[in-house]
Amino acid sequence: MNYKEFLRDQRLFMNAMHSLDWVDGWRDRRKALRAPGVIISPAGMLKGGPAAFYISKIAKKANNAIFLVSYQIPGTPGKELLEKGISTIDGKVRKVKAQYRHFDFSSHCGASQLKEALRRLGGKPKVFVVHGAEGNCELLANWAKTELGLDAVAPRTGETYQI
Repeated sequence: MNYKEFLRDQRLFMNAMHSLDWVDGWRDRRKALRAPGVIISPAGMLKGGPAAFYISKIAKKANNAIFLVSYQIPGTPGKELLEKGISTIDGKVRKVKAQYRHFDFSSHCGASQLKEALRRLGGKPKVFVVHGAEGNCELLANWAKTELGLDAVAPRTGETYQI
């Protein structure tokens, strides 16, 4: 809401934001499940957070639906749902009874767009590649080093760097 100038229809967005019931914590999450409605939740690959809680409840009933709107990395619960129709529910891998579909609203760009963005960088910035499918961060960082001569790295979890 701090950058409304980048929206096509600011008034429509603000009206929608003010007509929502915000969910803050477990009590509100359980309450949201009791009434018909739409739940929008982060963790688009269903790896954790509120989305994992919601799917464990919503997936059990055929009259529910789950819509994934982001890229699903192979090996993630979201990809498993789309490919096999299963999810871990109450600690067990089970068939999902709810309807499920994928809509590609991903804002991720592909390798060629990332490489073009790196080519256009001015100067010699330090590049940190931190988000991607298994092995892809390392591939892009190595490409930036060898092809563009950039100081590029794909940090591992827990590594720290001085900037």
